[in-house]
Amino acid sequence: RDPGCCNKTLWSRRLSALVCMSALGAAALAGCLGALAAVLGKSSSACSAHFKPAWLKLGCQAAAYTAMVCANILMAGMFVRSLRRLPSLQATVVSNAANMLVTGLLGHTLFAEPISSRWILGISLVISGLVLISKSVTGNGDITASGHHQQQRRQQQEVKAKAG
Repeated sequence: RDPGCCNKTLWSRRLSALVCMSALGAAALAGCLGALAAVLGKSSSACSAHFKPAWLKLGCQAAAYTAMVCANILMAGMFVRSLRRLPSLQATVVSNAANMLVTGLLGHTLFAEPISSRWILGISLVISGLVLISKSVTGNGDITASGHHQQQRRQQQEVKAKAG
C-alpha cells in the first residue's frame, strides 16, 4: 500500500479502499472485471429472447454493451494500476488466473454451463502453473511488490559496484 494514498478528507472509506488496493488485488480485480465484461457481452444477446418490442430490445442491448465497455475500462485501469507496482509477468499471471476462474464460475451460475471434474482439474493445473511462473520472477518465491522493488535495488547496487 502507498502510505499517503488514503486521505480520508477527500475520499469515502469504500472509495479509498479501492484506491489503496494492493497491486495483487488490483490485478485480480482486473481479471474479475474482464470476466464480468464477457458476461455482459453474452447477456446482450439474451435481450432478443426476453423483450418483444424492438425499442426494448435495442435499449437492453445498448445498456448491456455500455456496461460491458465500462467494465473493460475499469479492468484496464486496475491492470495498469497493478503494472505500476508489480513486474508485468506477475500482473498478467494474477489477472489471467482470476479471469479464468471467475469466467467459469459465472458461466456456470448465470448460463448453466457445466463444470466437470475435467474443468476443475484443468483450471487447477493452469492456476498452479501460473503461480509457479509468478514465483519464479523474483527467484525466492516473493510475489509482493516490495520484493520486486528490493530486487531492483539490489540490481542497481550491483551495477554501481561494478562501475565504481
